[in-house]
Amino acid sequence: MKLLIIIFVVILSSCATPHTDLTKSKRLISKEAIPLKVVEPRFPMQAAINSISGYVRFLFDVSPAGAVENLRIVESVPEGMFDAAATYAISRWTFKPAVKNGHPVKQTDMVYTLEFKIGE
Repeated sequence: MKLLIIIFVVILSSCATPHTDLTKSKRLISKEAIPLKVVEPRFPMQAAINSISGYVRFLFDVSPAGAVENLRIVESVPEGMFDAAATYAISRWTFKPAVKNGHPVKQTDMVYTLEFKIGE
């Protein structure tokens, strides 16, 4: 069997670039959360045996400490096939948190997609 290629695609939410009316507030998020530790998911045995590829898209928050919180699956193809492996991996990721006024802050509704592909 050829090597398994796992690609993660970083997709920031529609609020990726915060819009702030500076006439109301000079507070804004100057840096978004970025991954520091990425744990790669294991390819499920059943998917490997049957040469099934797919992806899992997540929505989650990053705490001021850089931990993943409120992790939820928003799309999974094929449904349920990669959910456990992807959830296990992403829940162990750590981030450099977003910064607002020089202090780490919670960043909500981050979107990530993990792709599971069998090498050709």
